[in-house]
Amino acid sequence: MPGDLGKIKADFVAGEIERRWRKMVQYADIAVAVAGALAIAWIADLLTGRRGYIATLLVSGTGAACGWFLATRVFAVATMDDWVWVAWAFAASVLSLIGYFLFRNKR
Repeated sequence: MPGDLGKIKADFVAGEIERRWRKMVQYADIAVAVAGALAIAWIADLLTGRRGYIATLLVSGTGAACGWFLATRVFAVATMDDWVWVAWAFAASVLSLIGYFLFRNKR
C-alpha cells in the first residue's frame, strides 16, 4: 500500500510540473511571432539600406497580423494551439514587405 501512495504522489508531482510548464509556454508562439516580425522588419531595413525602421516595422507587423487572420479565420488551416499560423504570419510579413518596397513612392 505505501508503494501505491508513492506512485500517486509521483504522478501528482509530474502532473503539476507539466501543468506549470504548459502555463509558462502557453503564449510562446505569440512571442515568437512578434519577435519574428521585428526581426524580419530589421533585416528588411538593413537590406534596403534605409533608416525607416518604423515604417518597415509597421508594414511587417500588419502583414504578420494579416497572415494570422488568413491562417486561422479565413482558410482555417491552423488554430492558436499549433505553430502553423506562425509560419503563415512570417510569410505574410515577408510578402507585405516585398510589396511595400516594390510599390512605395520614390520621390
